[in-house]
Amino acid sequence: MKKLFPILFLYGIASAALNVLTWDNGAANNVFSDTANWAGVVSSGDTLSAGDSCVFASGSDAATMTKNSTIGALVCTGYTGTIGLQSYTLFVSGARVNVTGATISERRLSAR
Repeated sequence: MKKLFPILFLYGIASAALNVLTWDNGAANNVFSDTANWAGVVSSGDTLSAGDSCVFASGSDAATMTKNSTIGALVCTGYTGTIGLQSYTLFVSGARVNVTGATISERRLSAR
C-alpha cells in the first residue's frame, strides 16, 4: 500500500481541483487536443486548458500532439500506449504529472 499512496494522493489532488477528462479516442483520430477524444466535459469549451486533468486510465490507442497544449495535470496509470509530442510541447501547470507504463515520445513535456 505504501507504493500506491503517492499515486492515489496525486490523483486525488487532480480530481478535486481540476475537471477530470479520460482519454477514450472517441473521435478515432488519435489527436491529443481534439476534445472529442476525451470523456468528460472540457473546462473551457472546445480547448484543453490548465483547468483540465487529463487521465489515461487504460488502453493503448496512441495520442498525438498536433499543437502546443496546456493542461492542469497528466495521469497515466494502466495506459500502455504512446503520447507522441512530435515537435510540440505539452505544458502541465502545477507540475502534477504521474506516468506509469505509458511512453511519452520526443521528451517535450514541461511541468510548471
